[in-house]
Amino acid sequence: MKKIITICLLMIICFSQFTYADELSEGLKGAMLVDYETGELLYEKNIDDKLPIASITKLMTYVVTKDALKEGKVHLSDIVKIGENPPKEYGSTFYLKEGDMLPLETLIESILIASANDSCVAIAEHVAGSEAEFVKMMNQKAKELGLENTVFYNPNGLPEEDKRENTMTIREINVLTQYILHEYPEILEITDKMYIEINPRKFEENTNPLLKDIPLVDGIKTGNTNAAGLCLVSSIKLPKDKNKDKEMRLIAIVMGAETRKERKEKSQKLLEYGIENFGTKEIITKDKGININLKKAKNQEVKLVPKGDDYLVVKNGDKISTKVLIDENLKLPLKKDKKAGVLEVYQNKKLKYKLDLFTNRDLKKANIFIRIYRTLFGWL
Repeated sequence: MKKIITICLLMIICFSQFTYADELSEGLKGAMLVDYETGELLYEKNIDDKLPIASITKLMTYVVTKDALKEGKVHLSDIVKIGENPPKEYGSTFYLKEGDMLPLETLIESILIASANDSCVAIAEHVAGSEAEFVKMMNQKAKELGLENTVFYNPNGLPEEDKRENTMTIREINVLTQYILHEYPEILEITDKMYIEINPRKFEENTNPLLKDIPLVDGIKTGNTNAAGLCLVSSIKLPKDKNKDKEMRLIAIVMGAETRKERKEKSQKLLEYGIENFGTKEIITKDKGININLKKAKNQEVKLVPKGDDYLVVKNGDKISTKVLIDENLKLPLKKDKKAGVLEVYQNKKLKYKLDLFTNRDLKKANIFIRIYRTLFGWL
């Protein structure tokens, strides 16, 4: 099955027009493409402008609800009785009526798949007792995540009566998305669904237009108001290939498209740009490490390892090189997991970053006779 999906994806790429960077965000309020694992920014436009975010809001509604579930304040199996407020919401809805009884789990799915504005209010009232208290929780969570330009007035992204709208920067939308994928990756099990069906309600199709056309897209959220325009945070997980040493997840954010067609096309072009032009390069892994010769050690063949596996996202054609620097003041014996040196990583001959290297076992000092022998042998 994976092979079939991969072939489909490659066919899409091969038969699509080559994507140029300057075409990606033309006509948009802003856009961003980022690698999830490394956080490497692959494309950006106006990512620090404060923008209305419409239903992208529901990502924070999801986070606050998941936090409450994690703390045991509510449960997915809770039956939520719909009050008088949710049915008053307009736009995308789940057609809730006062007195309806639905599981919290279903309401959560409806906000992510059908972008249900009424379900957001129902969830807010269930989790916090009132919509106002829930919004306070949303803004508090934004502060915890360091989202300084983020303001929420409601849990669904609809304009307020005074025309105020929830706002974020694209950079902050990415921070929130990265947080969700790290803390609550199960969101993708919901956002990857094509529809939600609850009898006697009709099928509610996923609002993400990319799910049908690109097999490996699995999320994440759409948005649309007059002020925000049409928005989409999309995610795609790419398999290994000749340009990728490991699986790669791209996150694309498109804000302020004028039409649904433009939103879909710009999002697709942004993802294609990432697929066509970037790959992952293995720099060092904890299993492989780097073998060095340490003459002062009893066993001079020594392996140094990083704290964790390290990969770099590189543009096609980039040259990657590394250099190992051993601590000049290194004294033996040395216990396992002690810092012994640094790995310098160069991209196109420019220093990209440094990684600390550690011993993977205890290192004993060679006795004086062995050290003299090695020195003499080296001279010879």
